[in-house]
Amino acid sequence: MLAFSRIIGQTGCRIMNWREIAYLQKGTVRQRAAHDTLVDLDILARLRPFDPALVSTVCVDLDVPGSDLDVICEMRDESEFRATVENGYGARRDFRMWQRDDGAVVAQFETEAFPVEIFGKERPVQDQMAWRHLTAMKRLLNVEPRLRETVRAMKKEGVGTEPAFAKLLDLDGDPYEAMLSLETATKEELADVCGRAMKNVTQRAGA
Repeated sequence: MLAFSRIIGQTGCRIMNWREIAYLQKGTVRQRAAHDTLVDLDILARLRPFDPALVSTVCVDLDVPGSDLDVICEMRDESEFRATVENGYGARRDFRMWQRDDGAVVAQFETEAFPVEIFGKERPVQDQMAWRHLTAMKRLLNVEPRLRETVRAMKKEGVGTEPAFAKLLDLDGDPYEAMLSLETATKEELADVCGRAMKNVTQRAGA
């Protein structure tokens, strides 16, 4: 497991380590509630053998009512992963667990403050798309925080987070793949796409 809290990449930006949650304690009301929920669930300790990381939109203050707490894991042993999750959370309200067509094992349950989803994949967490998308979103919002309000508004209209960013940024093709291109973009490239995005925000506001 990597021990860093933040690293400086070749792009010169600060990259979050989504395995850590302490930063949520100093965030918004929803971020503090997310932190308290995860601590109450003891989720990082229970899932430690699977390198858990929180990759929810609440991490970057893009959540809306009903947003989940998404915890991704590296599922090195499927049977062990299933048993650990079910033993820890099987008694939680509305608990269910299933396997997706891509082989990922997903568990879902409700808490007082948030729905929770736990994902197990046979891939290191930092290589999973959810981690990489969140990193790209963080980088974009660092460059242009004003995107946050418009993305939230689009999410409330039913648009997914990645499609909302892709639409504002004029990204071509599949929005989930297109977002990955921003993961290693330079600060200058990010500033350029954010500048185009703010023009779209202005047009959207005037529509």
